[in-house]
Amino acid sequence: MAERFLEFIVSDVDTNKRLDIYLSQNIPDLSRNRVQSLIEDGYVRVNEKTNNIPSSKVKEQTKIDIKIPAPVTSELAPAEIPLDIRYEDPHLLVINKPAGMVVHPGAGKEENTLVNALLFYCKDLSGIGGIERPGIVHRLDKDTTGLLIVAKDDITHRELSKNFKERTIQKTYYTITHGIPASKEGVIKSSIGRHLVHRKKMCVSEKNSRDAITIWRALELFKKSSFLEIDLKTGRTHQIRVHLSSTGHAILGDVLYGGQKKIIINGNEIDIKRCMLHAGRLIFTHPLNNKIIEIKAELPDDMQNILYLLRHESQSKA
Repeated sequence: MAERFLEFIVSDVDTNKRLDIYLSQNIPDLSRNRVQSLIEDGYVRVNEKTNNIPSSKVKEQTKIDIKIPAPVTSELAPAEIPLDIRYEDPHLLVINKPAGMVVHPGAGKEENTLVNALLFYCKDLSGIGGIERPGIVHRLDKDTTGLLIVAKDDITHRELSKNFKERTIQKTYYTITHGIPASKEGVIKSSIGRHLVHRKKMCVSEKNSRDAITIWRALELFKKSSFLEIDLKTGRTHQIRVHLSSTGHAILGDVLYGGQKKIIINGNEIDIKRCMLHAGRLIFTHPLNNKIIEIKAELPDDMQNILYLLRHESQSKA
């Protein structure tokens, strides 16, 4: 598909709509997320001036120009990489992703991703969900471990994407954090948006942000650390990491959001080599047969080892 240029004049019925909503409604082949990315990257002009704020409101007779760049094609190569498959049927599969594996190719990472592994495992996956992200309907950060759903056909991909958008898929995470919370459970309701200076980071903010709700429960409390179970009511980028950091309980190893790289247990300094976050449970309705599917994945070895040491320290000082 070639590069496209589109122009719109806002009618009275659309006045006060968000810019991203207006454009996604008027360009059916672009998702709202794609529209938001184009706005943030400077491809949209409002009354001849670049506007990179998706939440800004449009007015009657406003002129909007959008440049839609031609898709960047990439020769994604299948790679024979072992996959820990926890569920599979003709329409989808659920992968237990290890730490260090990037989900899909991006800048500086074009091979040895989960997508490359999936292309080798599922020979007919290349046309599902787009050139760069075949079959991928949601993602986990590079250092986050755990369960991830992959679609094998277009109908399943579309329905799963809809379910994620409507928040009907239940995802439960487990994490080890710094510090002891004041209570044993709680809800964090803080809007999250892109950091104004550090563009790779998100932050709690009331400006240019979206509502975010994180429910947490303390499973175990230690001397200076906590083992938490997390349920998400929204799915913002880096939501768990940002919310926990904002409360003073950053995830161990999450350097981007203030997490410690080392922890002292029983007088010994332990290196934390990655963000201690694991997607351990998925509950969803199968998009084609309506069966409820629940998948669990045990904590990875590094998190289990840290918990073992923390428990041993607690017992030795009891």
